[in-house]
Amino acid sequence: MEPAKTTTEEQMLLRYAGTCRLCRAELPARQEAIYKRASQSVRCVERPAAVVASVHSNRSRRLPRVEWPAPRRNESTSAGR
Repeated sequence: MEPAKTTTEEQMLLRYAGTCRLCRAELPARQEAIYKRASQSVRCVERPAAVVASVHSNRSRRLPRVEWPAPRRNESTSAGR
């Protein structure tokens, strides 16, 4: 069994079933996977480093800001106070 690339992740046999945090594949119990302690999540062992890097770079991109209209003030309820 080859160790994972970073110190916060470890390659191990899963005790419980899980879902890959990168590709959402179902991972059954007793299957080899990479476990990340900090987020308590797992990922596939077969995932190439390029895919892992592209997922991380996509997550760092910000979504466009959405401008919501200002809420309308209800004059009838605030006038009676």
